[in-house]
Order: sequence, then C-alpha cells, then structure tokens
Amino acid sequence: MTAPPAPRSTVAPSSKRSASNFVAARSAIMTQPDENARSRSPARDRPTIRPLPLQDIQLSSVTLKSGTKSGIELPQYDTQQRFAIELRDTWLEMPYGLDRGYQGQEPSFITEGGTPNSCLSIVVRLSDDQAQFFSALDDRLRSISQEKGAWVSMVRGTNEQVLKVKVALGQGVEHTQLSIVEATDDAENPKRVAQGAGWDFCKAFAEKYNDFKGCSCKLVVAPTKIWCVAGKRGVTLKALQLAIDTTRASDSRRCIVEPAWSVDDLLQ
Repeated sequence: MTAPPAPRSTVAPSSKRSASNFVAARSAIMTQPDENARSRSPARDRPTIRPLPLQDIQLSSVTLKSGTKSGIELPQYDTQQRFAIELRDTWLEMPYGLDRGYQGQEPSFITEGGTPNSCLSIVVRLSDDQAQFFSALDDRLRSISQEKGAWVSMVRGTNEQVLKVKVALGQGVEHTQLSIVEATDDAENPKRVAQGAGWDFCKAFAEKYNDFKGCSCKLVVAPTKIWCVAGKRGVTLKALQLAIDTTRASDSRRCIVEPAWSVDDLLQ
C-alpha cells in the first residue's frame, strides 16, 4: 500500500519576506511599459494668447506677415502668436443676432460655391471710442497691405457704428468659445452660465432666444487675415471668445407689433 503524500506546510512566511515580495512585485509592475502610453502622442504645449485691451494697443506695432497660401496676409501684433483684442469693459448690443444667411439654414447646409461655410456672423454696436480705434486699425492695415482693391472698412453705418464679426461654429475650424448667460427661477441665483463651443451646443440657445437678436455680448476678437475678393479688400474679424447675456436683451428688438387686422377683416 502506497503511503499518502506528506501534507504541505501551512506555516505562513515571515512578515519581512512578505513585505519584500510585495515591494518586488509592485516594482516589477511599475517598470513594465504602458502599452496605452506608447500609442498616445506626447501633448504639445499650446501657446497662451493674451488678449489686449484697446488702450494698450500701439498701432505702430501692428504688422502683416505672409501666410502659408500665396497672397494671404495675416495681421500680427509685436511678437505675439495671435493678435487678440478684448472688448469686455461694457456689454455691447447685438441688434440682429446670429446671421444664418439664406433662409436661416444651419451652418452645415450653408454653402458658398460648393464649400461649406463654417462661420455665422454677428453685428455689434460700438461706442465712439471703440469705433475710433477700429477705424484707426483699418487705416494702419490698409496702409501696409500689399493687396490691390478698394478698401472696405471694418466700421460700418452712419447713424450707428457697427462691427461685423465671424463666429466659428461649424466643422473644420477652431471654434469660438461661447458663454451663454440666462435667467433662472432661483431667487438666490438669478442667473446661470453655460459654456461650450460649436453649433451643436449653440443651436438650442439660438432657437430659444430668437438667434440672440437684441442680446448683449462681450468679445475677444482677432483680425485673422486680409481678404481680397472681386476688386475689394478688407479685414476679417473672428470671435475667439463670445459671451452672450440673454437677460440684457434690448426691448426695442424684442417688442411685439400690434396686429393691423383681425381674422374677420381678412375674411371680408
């Protein structure tokens, strides 16, 4: 008859041995290469853009450099990566809200010559000091531009001075960063702010607030390039940041027109 196998020892290892084994195992795990880290590309440090208030801008430091495409002129300020101007001291009125273009279509369906248009535009009312600055910036860029054609001023209007700014919402562009202020039913916190970017974020607010007609805004804008089309030229202004306060809407743009006729009048 075969003898049964000797039982295994049930004596626990010493505490020192357990601790050393744990440390060794942990070190082995930590020194193993991370497969996910291999597939990830190293994050690039993105340059910080410091928007400049109007009073700090020296127009003599505004220059133009050549873009990657032939004939493109890009405004620059001093040695900064991008020329960004802040309009944040006061709330500016957007009398017409977002301009959706033909029949109010969404950006993905607006085409110009078969090329999707990824930006909508807004018009903002300027104070006298702001209008004077942008007119002077116009003169500076016009004088150093090598493009040919009649210059179209950034500041438009006679009775009121307004500025047209592109808002990047569609695909394939660097989006305008949006902040939407709206009222709440909470007496302790009467306002709230939603932040995001792109048309998917903006669409619901635009539909709720009539494309922001008459609302107030604060902006960081960038002169991005000198455009030249059909014998005319001018400066493209793009909003890098746009804060819209829907609670500061102008009554003149949101009023209700009294009906001029009744249904009975139309049936006679």
